[in-house]
Amino acid sequence: MLRWARGVSRSRQAHRTAEASRRAAHHGRFGRALPGQGHLPRGPRAPGRRLRGLPGGAVRRAPSDRAPRIGCLPQGRAQGVVGPAVPEGRQAPRAAPGQVSSGGSGGAKVLPSIDSLSPKTSSLVIHEIYASIQGESTFAGLPCTFVRTTGCNLRCSWCDTEHAFYGGTRMSRAEVFEKALATGTPLVELTGGEPLLQPGVPLLCAELCDAGRTVLIETSGEADVSVLDPRVHRIMDLKAPGSGESARNRWSNLDHLTPRDEIKFVLASREDYEWMRTVIRERDLPAVTPTLLASTVFGQLHPKDLVEWVMADSLPVRVQLQMHKYIWAPETQGV
Repeated sequence: MLRWARGVSRSRQAHRTAEASRRAAHHGRFGRALPGQGHLPRGPRAPGRRLRGLPGGAVRRAPSDRAPRIGCLPQGRAQGVVGPAVPEGRQAPRAAPGQVSSGGSGGAKVLPSIDSLSPKTSSLVIHEIYASIQGESTFAGLPCTFVRTTGCNLRCSWCDTEHAFYGGTRMSRAEVFEKALATGTPLVELTGGEPLLQPGVPLLCAELCDAGRTVLIETSGEADVSVLDPRVHRIMDLKAPGSGESARNRWSNLDHLTPRDEIKFVLASREDYEWMRTVIRERDLPAVTPTLLASTVFGQLHPKDLVEWVMADSLPVRVQLQMHKYIWAPETQGV
């Protein structure tokens, strides 16, 4: 009997020891100190919100004060330091009280003064500012000052301004304004990249209009164009399938265009042309704006082919060439 009792006692003790080891291993795996280890000293934690159920009582770190680099971002995200474009179906932020800018048929628009703004809107990241002739649109051939912003959230297969994806110089909006006026051209165009990724661009456009300039903006059609002053001439792309970005077209932008604006198609193939033809007819684009521009990807689709297709279909588009690529070498920048 005594031998049996000792055997039971040893069995229970072994079970307890195994259970204690299992619990210790479990707690050690999830961040608690193992028996005999004590607690390791901890340094100061960054402020943040504690997350339940994560190893070691993990803490969500506060955002870094360092602004992310402008350039390639995931789809649907705008460039970090310059703020997001307004998502589809969401209203653009209301302007703060301040500067009043008269504007066309849309009536007076209230714009915030520079002094009341955060650096996001009081400064811009600029790739280059230069004067040349306008190479495209109904303004082609006219002297124009180009303000090219840094950053784009699209990656069109035929893009000819990839150099503007990164780099650039952060400048105050007032400095950009002064440099744009200093060239003396009555025509100023905001281009990129995608200028509407930077919240200060609509304000700069309105200020240039107030200064008596004719202001154009070239935009991909993915960003919300309703944020622009009605005096600005919007030259908006509709991306054909050959660009690789046709799924990003913001079709609701068509509701915000007026007859003074222009819609541009860049075509790389017969398939792109047929897509354009379908969009023009099904969406009745001539009723949106009479100016529909059709361009070919330089060196990929011959303009002669495009002319023949347009004539055969009696399509109401203006076939255009990129004049600057015929005047200078196609890869030349700053012209």
